[in-house]
Amino acid sequence: QKTNEKREITTSRKSTNNNLEKNMATKTAILLRLYIFSMMSHMLRSFVLPKVTSSKISCRSRTLLKATDRELLSNILARAERTLSTRVAGGGGDPEVATEIRDTLSELRREINKETSSPSTRIAPSLPSQPRPKDPEDVFLNYGQNPTITTTALAHHLWRHVLRPGIDSAIDATAGNGGDSVVLARMLFLDGETAVDGPTQSQIVSVDIQEEACENTRRKLQSLLPDELMEQNNNVRIVHGSHAPLPLPERSDSIAIVVYNLGYLPNSSKEFLTQTQSTLTSLTGAIRALRVGGMLSVMTYPRSNKQEDWAVHVFLEGLALFTSAIDDWREYVDTVDIPTSVKEQELVDTRQTVRDALDLVWNDRSPKETWRVHEYRKLGWKDAPILLAAVRIK
Repeated sequence: QKTNEKREITTSRKSTNNNLEKNMATKTAILLRLYIFSMMSHMLRSFVLPKVTSSKISCRSRTLLKATDRELLSNILARAERTLSTRVAGGGGDPEVATEIRDTLSELRREINKETSSPSTRIAPSLPSQPRPKDPEDVFLNYGQNPTITTTALAHHLWRHVLRPGIDSAIDATAGNGGDSVVLARMLFLDGETAVDGPTQSQIVSVDIQEEACENTRRKLQSLLPDELMEQNNNVRIVHGSHAPLPLPERSDSIAIVVYNLGYLPNSSKEFLTQTQSTLTSLTGAIRALRVGGMLSVMTYPRSNKQEDWAVHVFLEGLALFTSAIDDWREYVDTVDIPTSVKEQELVDTRQTVRDALDLVWNDRSPKETWRVHEYRKLGWKDAPILLAAVRIK
């Protein structure tokens, strides 16, 4: 009898331990899931939102970010409760464990609601905006703004070393959705988030053949810059038309940057694509307009247009060979290999077009005019976008 009692006690303890283990395992799984979704929320705020918000976040924006976080957690809890109810209704799982899990979820929901209604989590709209200090890790992981990771961010980093605010002018020859024009405007006209004091001689010309692109660019610049820069002083001009021939600012004696982001307008029809002939004509005008120390920044997309990518590469490398004591630029253009995907006749025409464009620049250049050209591309990524930067050093 004593032996049987001991066996019952042992069995009861094992059953209790098993229930506790199951309970803890289930609770742990739920808490782990909540933790994972919280991390996903953090990643969302670190990687995605900084791309669409300014570097200085307003009080209202910070409140919305917190609200989004709470809403996300609340939705996660609601989904967990629905899953739990479905499982119990289907006869799966231990009802006692399910009750405890439901209590845990309810407790978490009360905590979220308590945080939502707590005065300490609300930011008074009358308080001045206090920008959140940048976490070095967040800055590094924000791929879109990191010049060590993306060619677009690298291009923006290079521009900063060329532009002189208040003195230089810039041309965005393929305005697109206005992203590059906004970056140029920040560098030329803004000191942080406020306009530079006093008059400025700097001008920006944004060009695009699509009316939709021009309107997108105009809206972004209007939301960024004061009216006197946009309308009264002609510091910003948006041109609806081709970039060939290249439209120039009214004050064209100090053009420091000409930017090209070739291909098609993002999130729109691919029928409108930059063309090799007009691109080379425009590049020729840009080369002749840039001041000493100025930069030609070109982003090419081999996947969209291999012929145009090849032509731009040959044109800029030929430009770099103008002052070479070893290689002749004419021989290089006539013998350089071509991509196999380009038709032979198209290749003959494109090679001649590049030669004609370089001849025009060569005949118009000063004797000591010298260019340095660099290529930046990602390795291990087939047909990745390529950044070409040409700087006039003499």
